[in-house]
Amino acid sequence: MTQLATINLNIKTIIEKTKKGLTLESIAEHFHMDPQEFEITMKKKFGEKKANELLDNIHKNNKKRNSPRKKNGKNPKKSSDQNSDWVIPEVKPSIIEEKPEETPKFFISELLDLIHSTESEIGILTSDIFANERKRKSCLSRRNSRKKDIEQIIEELYVIKEALKTKRERYNSLIALSDQDSKEASDFYQIIKEKSQELDKVNERLSALKKITILVLKNGQIQDENGNEIVYSKEEKDISYQMFYNEKMENLTLKEARQFQELISLIKVLKENGISYEILFDSSALEAAFANTDIL
Repeated sequence: MTQLATINLNIKTIIEKTKKGLTLESIAEHFHMDPQEFEITMKKKFGEKKANELLDNIHKNNKKRNSPRKKNGKNPKKSSDQNSDWVIPEVKPSIIEEKPEETPKFFISELLDLIHSTESEIGILTSDIFANERKRKSCLSRRNSRKKDIEQIIEELYVIKEALKTKRERYNSLIALSDQDSKEASDFYQIIKEKSQELDKVNERLSALKKITILVLKNGQIQDENGNEIVYSKEEKDISYQMFYNEKMENLTLKEARQFQELISLIKVLKENGISYEILFDSSALEAAFANTDIL
């Protein structure tokens, strides 16, 4: 059953169909309902009292349609013989007395009730339409308000997107610079490592340079361990052996005394420059005199 069928259901049409002798099933089918649904709908729409009056008239049509006709004669019987044929008795026509159909009545009060009911239904529907229209406008108002909020959020998201884009570019730039710094730091580390190895070698070479062996020979020369004569400036030689005189020096020859003076000057220069030394003497007298000198 549809809502349209319920709205079209009216007393006038029902009365017309009833006058034409239509059955309950036919009238219900006209309104697209089954008989049971038709009866329930009538009681809901027109009230139980009015609906029962209409249904009573409709049921009379059903009774007329379903009443059996009178027949004369007896039912056919079989003969005692099983092989005999059926005997069909002669049926005499009978006259059926037809009663005049009762004319349905149409009451103005019923029409007015139907009009009032329909007007009430229209009022209810109109009220529902206006109520739903108010709700629709309220929904549209909320939607418009939310659209403004959405547009605001879209603008804010655009600003955030641009800020993120700038941050991303800055981030990528910093990553590239950081990678470059890491590479340069690695390069510098390699340089430092190589320079440190070189420094160790230079320090070893310096340590070797700052340690010499002095050979004081009897022939009056002062040489290094490779047999090279140690030479230094005249100013460095300008020192008197009297400054370091001791009793052991009395046993020195003039050559040894001069050689002693040169040795003292050489050692002074070595000390001032932080050069360590080892002295080997050919002359025990010169060695004894040097051992008692304050320069040591």
